Amino acid sequence: MKSVSSSLKQRNTIIAIICVVAAIVIAVLTILTFVPQKVKKPADDPTINPGSSTLALKNGDFRYVVEGASAFPQGAQDWDKYTHQPKSGSLQGFTSIDTTEKVVMGVVDTLKWDEVSADLTEEGITATNPETHEEITSDDEEGNVYMIATKTATNAGIMTSGSFTLSANASGKVTVWLNTEQLTEGNAFVMIKRSNSSALDSFWYSYDFTITQQEGWQCYEFYVFNRTTSSQTIKCNVGIGNIYNGDNAQGVIFADDIKFETSDVTLNDYRELYNDGTAQKRAGYAITATTEDQVQTETLNLVAANGTTNVSVLNTLASNEVGSYLNEQSALFGGKVYSPFTPEDGYTIYKLENDGTTTTPLALQLENNLNVVASATEADHIKITFWLRVYQNQNKLANANVLLKQLVDGEMQTVDAGSFTKSRTSQDIDTDYNCGWAQYQIFVKPADVQNVLNLVITLGAENGYNAGDAIPSGALYVTAPELEVISASDYNSSVSGNYKKVDLIGSYASTTVANGSFSNTATSTQVGTFQPENWAPVFAGDNDLYKDGKLDQITVPHSNDAISGSGIVKGYDQAPKFDDSTKSVLRINNNVATSFGYASNNITLAANKVYVISFLTKGTGNTYAYLVDNSKERDQAVVASFEANLNTASKVDNGLFNRLDESENGWNRAYFVVVTGDESMTVRIALFNGSLDGTQTQQGEVFYDKVTLSTIGSYHVHDDEIEFHNEAGYKVFDELKTSIETSGNVEIVEPDYDQIIEDANKEEDVKDDEEDKDQTIAPTVDWAVFFTALSSIILVAALLAVIVVKIFKKKR
Repeated sequence: MKSVSSSLKQRNTIIAIICVVAAIVIAVLTILTFVPQKVKKPADDPTINPGSSTLALKNGDFRYVVEGASAFPQGAQDWDKYTHQPKSGSLQGFTSIDTTEKVVMGVVDTLKWDEVSADLTEEGITATNPETHEEITSDDEEGNVYMIATKTATNAGIMTSGSFTLSANASGKVTVWLNTEQLTEGNAFVMIKRSNSSALDSFWYSYDFTITQQEGWQCYEFYVFNRTTSSQTIKCNVGIGNIYNGDNAQGVIFADDIKFETSDVTLNDYRELYNDGTAQKRAGYAITATTEDQVQTETLNLVAANGTTNVSVLNTLASNEVGSYLNEQSALFGGKVYSPFTPEDGYTIYKLENDGTTTTPLALQLENNLNVVASATEADHIKITFWLRVYQNQNKLANANVLLKQLVDGEMQTVDAGSFTKSRTSQDIDTDYNCGWAQYQIFVKPADVQNVLNLVITLGAENGYNAGDAIPSGALYVTAPELEVISASDYNSSVSGNYKKVDLIGSYASTTVANGSFSNTATSTQVGTFQPENWAPVFAGDNDLYKDGKLDQITVPHSNDAISGSGIVKGYDQAPKFDDSTKSVLRINNNVATSFGYASNNITLAANKVYVISFLTKGTGNTYAYLVDNSKERDQAVVASFEANLNTASKVDNGLFNRLDESENGWNRAYFVVVTGDESMTVRIALFNGSLDGTQTQQGEVFYDKVTLSTIGSYHVHDDEIEFHNEAGYKVFDELKTSIETSGNVEIVEPDYDQIIEDANKEEDVKDDEEDKDQTIAPTVDWAVFFTALSSIILVAALLAVIVVKIFKKKR
């Protein structure tokens, strides 16, 4: 027999073990309840709708099946089943499959093949597991593939329920993975077609009807190129046999990962795959205008302008032709040539080139002017379309200026709304889908009188360069423009891409400042003058100027008599030389010594940008012009100002703003250069006769015109320094700051750069801290549940201890 002491020792040991286990369980419970757990940051864990495909070609990976499907094969979301329908009269299409009499179709899971095989056996189908293809994406972990299995020779296919879209002048690729190893008779097929229920061959795009039996999974690629000016909707279908002509096949095929992509596809792929459409199997196909879509166009010839002599004409794209575009060094990358065009396009391409030393103008213009006459019919509008490419050597800021010109008073003057200034196309011809080319369109609405237009296309500044300027180095390529007569509805309808709309009836000299040309007028309130749209008449101190409701007590003559004759003057003989055809200017006429002017609508300036706001001015006294920030108190609202005689202002370096010299007829241009801080700014331009605060009054007249806004650069913080980046056509602001400050008609507004650097570093530190914090999350504690669990653990431990004690008492 064991001694009592030995028995007690054994009992106490068991009780101790129970207590230790209870303590461990309590400790684990406490840790799970209170210790923060590592979690994935929300930003790294995008949610995906579990019931709907987000792919461009919906459910192309067959991840989603029809709700409620249990046995294999299961129906695929976003795909419909079809078979051939014999032609009946003029009808030719498809008919749906809703039975398993001849064919069994649906999604099967290659990871559950025993279950799949059993379900297929009940349908009378025997098939071997095809597994998945080697290049299956890492996020496609399920084993779903689509199966089409025949019981007898037939044809069957699946087609996307919804269509996918290919933008105008864009290209796309459809990739299809097929396994035809168990195909025993006939062929499989893939068709990329127009989004239409008809099977007519005029709707066929890229296809292959003769995909034969092959070992394992094979990848098939089909390129589609939209050469029209409108987007196209497309469908894809895959099948066995041929649902278009009724050819039958037999066996089992599998499809997977049917994808549509545009990012890695260029029009050069089409040029290389180009054929005349006679082949029965096409890997690449161009969507071109149908007969009913075709419009009558006229090709416009270009000639050298402004004394330009070094113009090349490239009449063909055939690589074996001397002088063709494909023989240009700029069309070459990595030993391969790139172009979005084929010989069938038939474009004549013009070339201008500067090696970085030519200061004379380099320009092309239409050989013949366009006479735009209003018509009694709706089809009286025109559209000018062309392709352009800028090739930049040695990062010398080569850019194009496309200027629509109108004959006014015997001179061709620029129509701002119809011009593309400082255009520079992509330099990455191997990855850009148009191979560095861009299409441009100008829409013109005629006036009620004849207008004479021309198109001038320049490489660099229209008037050339002065010695010492930053002369661009590169080449400009442009196709011969095409002229098309369009309807008013076509003009009014929405368009995309690089386009301009020109209304020759209304104000076409628009700038990024609303009615900056003062061509748009409101109801006349003065004889011979008109109130300008988008500009508010204001006396010094007005609430309408500051928008704060706090009227300053400024004592100035404040009546219509004091400023009679103020407003827009139309047909002003001494308007700026390069003004629009209406010759409208803003006149501020003070009959007595007062302070009056006009304030623009709000203008938003984005953060971390460099802007130039400029205006033309002349008059009998000083110019008073201001930038006003509505968000600030009155004593701080003026961001920048001119209160000086600018009639003798020095000329600004033309290389900075790349503008014409508009000083004729006594006009001078003044500039506000604004460098924004880390937050955007909302400002108004106030053009006055007399000071904004009323402390300086003035009698007489002051004129203003052509208020413009341009973005000349941006900047960011890098290694505790501010780095400036110039926009196309402009010199870097930081390098020119010294020379700008010496000009009497330039005012510069700059933020606190030290503060911007400090804030940027703080943001980086905060971001790092947040990234660390995002890795953990404090759990939410349900105290009732916690104490219930804790009590249960203690109670169980106590009961076990009592039971042990009783057992040992009986033994004794």
